[in-house]
Amino acid sequence: MMTLDNVVSGLVVYPQRINSRLMEELPFMATENIIMKLVSLGASRQEAHEEIRVLSHQASDVVKKEGGRNDLIERIKKTKYFEPIWAEVDGMLDAKNFIGRFVLLRISFVRYYLRSCEICFYGSHCSEIIMSSLHRFSLRKYR
Repeated sequence: MMTLDNVVSGLVVYPQRINSRLMEELPFMATENIIMKLVSLGASRQEAHEEIRVLSHQASDVVKKEGGRNDLIERIKKTKYFEPIWAEVDGMLDAKNFIGRFVLLRISFVRYYLRSCEICFYGSHCSEIIMSSLHRFSLRKYR
């Protein structure tokens, strides 16, 4: 139980590093939303898929073979085919569009384990350590 406290109390989160890593992959994650937006505006799904596939491979080559940064979004914004959605592309890159039910599940998970710990360790010295550690963890904000 003390190990749990050591891990949780020493946990350090670096939001800028997390954002940097996220932005390496987020453009690839957004490709489906980009295709669906184009289709909703009347584009052919097959054509949209092919256009984005070609640009994705080019951007992926830059990342994997040259060690460069992911420039997929810049490529999309320079390609005439995607002009109908240029103004909306940045909004499609909001990470909150890709977390699904994470916030709800996190809250449920923490509540469940807080309750379990109260029942299992009620009255023991360990219960105080576990409860304080889990409370600290549950109060952290995820963006």
